[in-house]
Amino acid sequence: MEALPFYIPRAEMPQVDEIDYPALLAYLESNSIAYRHCTVEANSLRVHQQPDQFDGHNFPAALLAKPCLVASDWFILDGHHRALAHAAEGTPCPVIWLSAPFAQAIILLFGFAHTYTTQGKN
Repeated sequence: MEALPFYIPRAEMPQVDEIDYPALLAYLESNSIAYRHCTVEANSLRVHQQPDQFDGHNFPAALLAKPCLVASDWFILDGHHRALAHAAEGTPCPVIWLSAPFAQAIILLFGFAHTYTTQGKN
């Protein structure tokens, strides 16, 4: 996995619950961001964080089924742990690819009402 030239702590990254994905996708479309569902090799995704003491094996199947959100430049916006688990298992990774680069997409994600960080709800 290729890494960004900068680091964004996990606690500051946007988190979106899967139940909110339909509303998120509608929000993105209203902001002229297209999306598509696809499956990719996890190692083709680009990361900007590396979880400490991460064991990518033995993730529940339901968690692995949740798509990672990725920007048009293939940087992960939400789902680093899932992508790393898929890479560790050598399994394809489901993603929702957004038609905006990382810098633009992350701003839009933080504008979505149901986005939160691990530091607390926005």
